[in-house]
Amino acid sequence: MGHDHEDQDDRAHGGAIASAGVPDEDIPATKERYPGTDMTRRTFLVGLGATGAAALLDCNRKSGQKSGHVVQRNVDATPPLPPKPTQDKQPRPAPQPRAVAGRGHVFKATNEHALDHRGRPARQPVERMLDHLMRELVGKSSVQDCWATLFHPDDIVAIKPNAFAGQWCSPSAALMDTIIARLTAVGISPKHIFIWDHWNFSGSPLYNHLRKGPARVATQKQWGYDRTIHRIPSGKWLKFNKLIPRVTAIVNVPVFKDHDLAGVSGAMKNLAFGSIINPASHHPNCCSPSVPDIYNLPILRDKVRLIVADTFRVIYNKGPFGSKSRSYNVPYSSLFATRDPVAMDRIEWDVVDGFRKHKGLPLLMDRGHGPQNVGRPIHILHAGHIGLGESDLSSIKLSTKVMT
Repeated sequence: MGHDHEDQDDRAHGGAIASAGVPDEDIPATKERYPGTDMTRRTFLVGLGATGAAALLDCNRKSGQKSGHVVQRNVDATPPLPPKPTQDKQPRPAPQPRAVAGRGHVFKATNEHALDHRGRPARQPVERMLDHLMRELVGKSSVQDCWATLFHPDDIVAIKPNAFAGQWCSPSAALMDTIIARLTAVGISPKHIFIWDHWNFSGSPLYNHLRKGPARVATQKQWGYDRTIHRIPSGKWLKFNKLIPRVTAIVNVPVFKDHDLAGVSGAMKNLAFGSIINPASHHPNCCSPSVPDIYNLPILRDKVRLIVADTFRVIYNKGPFGSKSRSYNVPYSSLFATRDPVAMDRIEWDVVDGFRKHKGLPLLMDRGHGPQNVGRPIHILHAGHIGLGESDLSSIKLSTKVMT
């Protein structure tokens, strides 16, 4: 009861978007105001989600009463969650193998011939790229030994892709299938592999593909949120989804894309904002310091065993959605792997700036100054300051392998 006033404040700023069925992890913010109102586009979308959802439910209810039957949604049943941890049985902490490359080490594999006849990443070349990255990251010649160094048969694993941009920039089915196959090869039951993303994950091509596979797949809203309230150093509150306290390991699968508020939406933002009930209230000031402070909470940070970025396409402008004309969605034909989320995001920042410079656009840190202060990746600098990872580009070791 002591948090009611904060819940109300968060709803006023869009914190209830998830429950209203409107996206709040990557809603673009603009200064546009609707005629005769004091509402921004973000506020309008939030209101539309809440009222529209209520109206639709009411309409369905009345229609069902009138026709003498209940209107049901045609959706698949939500897969069951892992068991809730008890005081006597808590998820064990993630191992910290010494052989694994750590802070400031990022590995890249690129293959311009990895696409199939449909123009999508193909399974075989993606497998070879990921297997190479794992050998480099872990330092073992056997791929299975690499995965067995990071994961154990009794693990309960959550995989978080960033599929928010849909077909324009999402992790490929080939990459997700390979990750699942490598996890099961070390003895992890498919029933102990859980994949989630935000509300618009449901019905997406990746969601539909994964639902046919062995892992358990749902949207964050379908599984719901844990009751425990967490606070970051700024004093802001949050609640994680129910998976976070129940799993033992996390695989973070971001993409590289520009973000109109945070500068870039990469490894840290994918997991930090993609795991909580109220990301909208953490967006001010370029999402800083919230993104790294949330990621740095032990319940999240200590469970991340592996970060693999799918960068077969990159959005360098007009993110997080990009453009349906693909004018800002460009091929990059690469995968990255690391255990340092800050180094990964600093590399992403450099890649996005490279495309922006080539196209004559302002660099990320040269936009959004002044009272608005949007679109600048300052959260990456804060992450380095608090010791979450390496944010100094000159101190990051990037190892690149060109494959054919």
